[in-house]
Amino acid sequence: MDSIKQKWKNYALQKKLKDLWDDYKKVSHLEDDPETLMKFKIFLEQANQTIKTIIKNNDLDSVLSDADDILKSVLEYLSKFQQIQIQDGQLIQDIFDQCVQLAEYILRDPKYRKSIENSHNILSDFLNLVEKAQKSESKVIIVKLLVLFSETLNQRVEFFEQQGFSRLLQILLTKDPQLTRVISKALLHFLSIEDIQILDNQDNQNLKQKLSKIAFSFRKFAFNELSKVFLQQQQQIVQVEQKEQQIIITSLQQAIEQQLSAQIIFETDLSIQMNMQSQSRSTSDQDMEQGENDLTKEFLVIQGGFKAILDMILKATSEVQLNLLSTIQQVLLNNQRNRVEFKKVNGYQSLQELIISKENDQEFFGQFLQFLKSIILLNDEIEDYDAFSLLLDLTQNEQALTTLIDILQLNWKNVLIAQRLKLNFYLALLYLRQYYSSDELQFLVQGENEYITSNFQQIKAHFAQSSAQIQQLQTIYEQINQLEGFYNLEFEAIQSQITIAMFGKESFQQQYNFFIQNIQSKLHKKCKIINSFDHLSEQVFRNVSIIFLHVYEQYLTSKKDKQQNQQQPYINFIQIISIINSFINCDHQVQNQDNQFIKNLVSQNRCEQISRLLEQPLKELHIEKVIKLFDFEKKNELAITHLQYRINQELFDTMKGMFKVDARLEPQITLYLTFSQYEMWLSLDQQPQNPINQMIEFLMVQNKLQVVQLLMQKITLLDENAACIDFITKSQEQKEYLMIQVSRNLPQYFNFVNLYPTLIQFLESQLQKNDIEPWLDFVFSSDAVKRVQEPNVGAALTDILSLITIHSVLQGQVYDKMLTQEYLTNALQLLTYDSTREQAIKLVYILYLSNQKFKKNAIYTNKQKFFQLMQKLIYCDANNQLCDNQICNTIYKLIFWNFDCFHILYTENSSNVSSIIVRSEFADTIQKIQKTYIETKQPIQNINNVEILELFFQVLARNPSNAYIYEILKIFESILNSHNLGVILESNIIQWLQRLNRNDQKITNQINVIIRSMITFDLLRSPKLSKIVEVLKRYNSTDIIIDYFQQLKENPIIKQEQNNFVKNLANVIQNLEDLVGYSEECEIILLQVINLMASKNSPDIRTLMKSLGYLEIRDNLAIQVMRYNIPPDEIMSLLSGIAFAQICNLKQFKENHCLAYLLKRLIQHKDHFGLTILIIKILKYDVSQNEDNRKYVAKILQHDQLIQFFYPQMGKKSSKSLQCFEKEQQRSNSPDQFNNVDSFIQTFFSVQYEDERKQIDLFLEKVLIPVENEFKKQALKLQQKKTNRLQKLEDQQEQLKTQTIINEWELKIQQRLKRSSEKHKARAGKLQEQLDQYLGEGENQFFNIQ
Repeated sequence: MDSIKQKWKNYALQKKLKDLWDDYKKVSHLEDDPETLMKFKIFLEQANQTIKTIIKNNDLDSVLSDADDILKSVLEYLSKFQQIQIQDGQLIQDIFDQCVQLAEYILRDPKYRKSIENSHNILSDFLNLVEKAQKSESKVIIVKLLVLFSETLNQRVEFFEQQGFSRLLQILLTKDPQLTRVISKALLHFLSIEDIQILDNQDNQNLKQKLSKIAFSFRKFAFNELSKVFLQQQQQIVQVEQKEQQIIITSLQQAIEQQLSAQIIFETDLSIQMNMQSQSRSTSDQDMEQGENDLTKEFLVIQGGFKAILDMILKATSEVQLNLLSTIQQVLLNNQRNRVEFKKVNGYQSLQELIISKENDQEFFGQFLQFLKSIILLNDEIEDYDAFSLLLDLTQNEQALTTLIDILQLNWKNVLIAQRLKLNFYLALLYLRQYYSSDELQFLVQGENEYITSNFQQIKAHFAQSSAQIQQLQTIYEQINQLEGFYNLEFEAIQSQITIAMFGKESFQQQYNFFIQNIQSKLHKKCKIINSFDHLSEQVFRNVSIIFLHVYEQYLTSKKDKQQNQQQPYINFIQIISIINSFINCDHQVQNQDNQFIKNLVSQNRCEQISRLLEQPLKELHIEKVIKLFDFEKKNELAITHLQYRINQELFDTMKGMFKVDARLEPQITLYLTFSQYEMWLSLDQQPQNPINQMIEFLMVQNKLQVVQLLMQKITLLDENAACIDFITKSQEQKEYLMIQVSRNLPQYFNFVNLYPTLIQFLESQLQKNDIEPWLDFVFSSDAVKRVQEPNVGAALTDILSLITIHSVLQGQVYDKMLTQEYLTNALQLLTYDSTREQAIKLVYILYLSNQKFKKNAIYTNKQKFFQLMQKLIYCDANNQLCDNQICNTIYKLIFWNFDCFHILYTENSSNVSSIIVRSEFADTIQKIQKTYIETKQPIQNINNVEILELFFQVLARNPSNAYIYEILKIFESILNSHNLGVILESNIIQWLQRLNRNDQKITNQINVIIRSMITFDLLRSPKLSKIVEVLKRYNSTDIIIDYFQQLKENPIIKQEQNNFVKNLANVIQNLEDLVGYSEECEIILLQVINLMASKNSPDIRTLMKSLGYLEIRDNLAIQVMRYNIPPDEIMSLLSGIAFAQICNLKQFKENHCLAYLLKRLIQHKDHFGLTILIIKILKYDVSQNEDNRKYVAKILQHDQLIQFFYPQMGKKSSKSLQCFEKEQQRSNSPDQFNNVDSFIQTFFSVQYEDERKQIDLFLEKVLIPVENEFKKQALKLQQKKTNRLQKLEDQQEQLKTQTIINEWELKIQQRLKRSSEKHKARAGKLQEQLDQYLGEGENQFFNIQ
């Protein structure tokens, strides 16, 4: 709600306004007094300002309490304006402008308009005022007032009588944009009849009904602004109608893309025809009713307005002309009645005169076309047929032609309407003008064909030279004919009549070519339903019959006279007979009409009817006459020979059409004709289209299947011959031979993208239907195998092998033949060729697995023999034979194959087989198997065959790429689950892996990872299942065990539940001498491992280790490693982990002279401070608890001070056994030199004690020599034992290898290949004899006819 402050402000304004009005009223009787005029002006200004400020939805009376009096005063002033404006000009004009503004405010209210609507000359006064007003704003307001006072029919008639149209049109010359816009809308209002208000009485109701008749087709005003200002109520009605109709307009391009149905097109076309007729009848009815008084007035208004506009438009400037065109546009828009009246006053003719006068003004011409387009279209559909006809007459102009194209593309219905308005005749003339002048085309108008003549005479436009738009129009014409419902032959009927009219004229050839071009473009739809409104398709082909006879006579004359330089008669004959053949050979498969009344009413399939028309010129011809037209002469001019070859092709089609009436040829002459035509084609330079499809179709029509089989021996197919294979596959006889012929020529078809897959599909379809033994004899014959290295032979054979492999899995015939008839033996030879090796491996392995499963043939059951043979054949028995990545990948995939995954059976580098199999009868079976495979597939696939695994590693060893081998080993590691580890433990996997070792550290490490995984898996199993000791005994396992201990050293922690690991590892350690022999490195690492395991694991694990003897083993190892000559750092590490306090009491400790080795290390590594300190600690403290140890050390040292340092408890004793110590005895009387370890080290390793050290070293050497000798004997014994074991294993493997690798298999393979080749040659010889015989007989028959 308004605030109190705002209400107070409004009240103040109203009171002020009332006071000003009262002041003026007091002096209003003094009309000419300047003070009175000033007060009137002040009041008017305040009134206008107040109304603008406070009136929204409020009643005017709340602001102007005396509105009636005020309006009266304003109108009185305006009526006197013409007399008083000569006075003080500016004041008078200002008051005028304010009066106009206030009057418009008041008269917006219908009750005030009603009070003065019957005032005399109100419209006349306003018309005068609009002419006298100086400001455009005032003129605009007055024009709006004119509209407000012209709501009834009588008021509009009065406006007409007052020359309102002409007076407003004169104002347009001011060129004021706003004023021009408002006047244009006003003119539209005066020319509209739908919004006339009629009183509700009987007479007026009758008048209203008549007006409704006139407005039969309501116009929906497209100008929103006009509707908002003047016609709000009418706009609401229009919007409701549009909402109810829900019309969806589809563009021509959308109709073509969406393949608009024929039913919709037919019904729409019929509706357009009926609409055109109904509009014509409606116009006639309305003309008869013009006697009615009110209607006469209305027509006078409309016609008068149009005449005024048309008179003005021819005289005005371009700018005013455009404004008037805009007015005409709004008046005609969506108003059928107005269009009729506009036509009656020759409006369209005047528009044509206007644009002809402006033909050099391209800018005006373009704007005129926009105007014309706007009145033609309603919702993108042609509404004004007369305007569209005018546009057609203007199509000599490129802009007009572009506009025409735009209109046709906007809505597919426009094409139907345009065809009814003679579009095809315009199109025909447009094309003719490319070749002829207007004068030269007069013979068409004067021709004998009344239909063509009458239609051409109606077209009065003078066509200029055509442009690119003509081709675009032709493209549209061709596109719409792709839709069944649009298809008609009206344009071709026109062209055919023109062609006949040009017989004997120089222009005949040009017109003939154009006609043929157009008719040929329609042949692909010849059987489609044709719209029958035009009834011209029969006319077309009656004319074709006439043209054929003319062209045929020209051809015979040229051939008879041997006019070698006249090629055109040959070409014409080829073209016309080709068209005729397309109809007489049509199978009419699209004849069945839908049970739809409208569709059957307006359309029909005319193909058979046309065929009967075209048979007439062929009635006099029969088979013998057609054969006489054949000519295989190759000595003619090359160009003529080419043309005759093409005529021969058409003659084949002609005979094919004749055979429909049961005419037949003998097989011999049929074969001769077709083969001679093929030879003629081969002899031509720049060979035309391959004839094989056509010849095969010709033979199939005659059911000459035997001839087809024979012809296949002589011809070579090309890519475009894929269709003829479809005919071949439909035959039921001699498929086995066709399979052989296709397979023989398959390599030369390999690069044909259409033909090759079709041939492969044919072979696939026959594998389960026929006796394939003859075909297998060809595929696996020695002659076929020898060609493998020729171009594309290996690739084609690979696809065949893929088909055989898949069918061997899916159906019994192929599988049975390959195994029971031993074609698998033949296939083994293909392992020796690079191009077929990969797919041959798949085939051979799949058949081997199938035989293992179903036991079909016992000769393939020996695993070792079979795979060693495969290996030999793959390597071709060459030590330097390398295997690429693809072969390795293929064999790797087969490791996991278990009749469940078909994609690996396809060829790797081609999709031909895979795309065919998915369309075969096995597609569902394969899909189900694949689906099950995918659903049940585990993250890690299981190894299903150890033999193929061995083959894989053997092949991998031949791969030259270290990087590839490394990646494969990484992948192999990832699939080592419990199942696969269990499988490979049973194999010689370690030997296979060791073959891959190439001094490449990455490969070596990865091999070790795999072997460690195997060992760990086995160690974790139950001791009863563990086999790792037996596995490792097969190889030189030292490096393997050292590597595994090294890993265990890095991760010595054992889980609580892994007791089996500890037990099985103990078993490995106990057999270490057998596995390793003598290895210092192994014993050192093992010692470290046991120490770490004992220190890092739980008490339970340590208890288990103790019970299994780990600690005793550790102690023994500690005693052994002290004698090893190893680096000081490593010695220090080992010694620091040995519990000398415990082992020093062992018998082995003394027997192995461990203390002597410690002293030797002490002297030997004097420069290693840490080791020196450690050994001193061991001698001085760890072993000193045992008296025998102290005596042993003292005996070696034989130096009182040294002994005193290590073992003070032994007291000071002099040594008399060695004279070398006398000096030391003398020095012993000096102060003690070994007070601590530092002083000991400093003194003992000084120069003055050098002699003493040498004496100790000599003594140690004397003591340790027998010990070392004994150790060497033991080591040699262990190493020899290991060597003997490995040699024995190697001898066994060599002996086994010698027994299995034999040459019988290879000999048998060659025998099988030779036998298959002989069988195939015998069959092929019989067919060749039959072919030669047929060709000879056919040649004789042909020349007898000739």
